[in-house]
Amino acid sequence: MRMSDLYDELTDIDGVGDATAEKILAVIDAYSTSEGVEDNVRQAYDYWESGKPGYAGKYIKRAITELDE
Repeated sequence: MRMSDLYDELTDIDGVGDATAEKILAVIDAYSTSEGVEDNVRQAYDYWESGKPGYAGKYIKRAITELDE
């Protein structure tokens, strides 16, 4: 998946706006080896694809929290 595609997917999640999506992409780029962040983003994407945007948003927030620690 290209970063531009991921950006579009992220901004489609309820509660994730442009600023949050850009922060997430920057973090993924900078910390691409962080398993916790990567796992949470992957979970968010999977939930989004299965039609559960609320759960997807929770995992995006967890990824951001993981980065702040």
